[in-house]
Amino acid sequence: MPGMESDSFTEKFCPGKTNLLHIHMETDLKLTPQHFLSTSEHFVAMLLNLPVIISTRDPLAALITRHYRHPNLVESTDLLDAWKHMVELYQLVKVNSRLKIIPVDLLETYHNRLEASRACLSVCGLSDNGYAEKWAHEWPRKLNSQGAYKLKVAYNQKDLNYLKTNLGVLWTQLCESESLLRPFLENLGYKELLWWS
Repeated sequence: MPGMESDSFTEKFCPGKTNLLHIHMETDLKLTPQHFLSTSEHFVAMLLNLPVIISTRDPLAALITRHYRHPNLVESTDLLDAWKHMVELYQLVKVNSRLKIIPVDLLETYHNRLEASRACLSVCGLSDNGYAEKWAHEWPRKLNSQGAYKLKVAYNQKDLNYLKTNLGVLWTQLCESESLLRPFLENLGYKELLWWS
């Protein structure tokens, strides 16, 4: 990758392994959910040829965070569309790929974090060398938190009326996506999410 020096994280901790890929929507690459929607063939090729780790969480929590951080995108359904598309792509490639999806909001115990860390190393073909235990111990307690705000408080308190009213069309469309998203999420370990029937 451009700008990666020989003393980069990859070279320090994964000698000879430079095919680790981390895509985040706020990186210098300026990726948006549309990239996953408009470049399916490239994404499928990547999933079939590279180890890929995708961190995820309850789609409702993701929509709430997006709603708070980007109020100009309140009516946009692109994040939900990307979720649905990701699940459809996963169905296509799950057998023939080195893909690991990590539900970060379910990693509440040391054991869960240790399993997830080992799975990430394994999918990349890397040996543990004690890193999984280190990562499991050092896991941040609050991931990427913006503190408390009304929608987040409503989510944590399971206030469905407030969420339905304030998310509007996003709530409706998320609930309409249950038949596609729920089996995928249940397979990851999610149970009784607020938007499930």
